[in-house]
Amino acid sequence: MTRQQPNSVRGWLDLAAFQDEIAQLTSKGKRANAQQLKGLVAKQLAILDNGLRHLPNSIPLHLAKLTAAERHLARDEVQAMWHCTLGAIPAEAELWLEFVRFSKGHYSSFTVHGVGVCRAWLRADE
Repeated sequence: MTRQQPNSVRGWLDLAAFQDEIAQLTSKGKRANAQQLKGLVAKQLAILDNGLRHLPNSIPLHLAKLTAAERHLARDEVQAMWHCTLGAIPAEAELWLEFVRFSKGHYSSFTVHGVGVCRAWLRADE
């Protein structure tokens, strides 16, 4: 699907989601080990990266990539991915809202000052 229609956001999202389905089928009745999960995440992130090469400003692809990373990667890695994404597409309100949600979910590092910095960054881009 993605080779015939590389500009189809839905195609890339479906292919990434298919990796979850495969993992569920292969691990049915047994827990997936850490190595299997790591491989799944690496494959999903590679698929979404390929999609973003074709559709660099696709918010759904960026969010899918960040969501997959958030589920399985270390918080520092995910935070770095967020900063890179927000730096590339700074004026996208939906991304900022999701970033605040992500930051709130990690209460120890969430600050009102940080939200103010985000807001200032958005205003500077107007």
